[in-house]
Parts: sequence; C-alpha cells; structure tokens
Amino acid sequence: MEVSSIATLATAMSQVKTATDLNTTALKRGVYMQNENVLTLLQALPQTANPAHLGQTIDLFG
Repeated sequence: MEVSSIATLATAMSQVKTATDLNTTALKRGVYMQNENVLTLLQALPQTANPAHLGQTIDLFG
C-alpha cells in the first residue's frame, strides 16, 4: 500500500467520523426538542378531578 493511498484513506475515514458525529448531534437535538414539545403538550392538558369511585377497580370480565 502506498503512502498516498494511506493518507487518502485516513482523510476519508476522518470525514466519515465527522459526518457521523454531526448526524448524531442533530439526532440528539431533535429528540430533545421532541421531549420538550411533549412536555409542553402534557402541561397544556386540563386537569380533571374524577369522582372518588372511578379508577379504583379493574373489570376482569369485560
């Protein structure tokens, strides 16, 4: 293997790593933004007070 081909390969590998790092960062930011949006939507839901008898039992014969 020639020195120039090794240098070319090293450069190509470095570029792939850089691109992968950028894509990973973009993905993490997107996931973070989605989490923030979901939290905002959940907080916007109205709080309801159910009667005390609701949600206390499970109907196993339904």
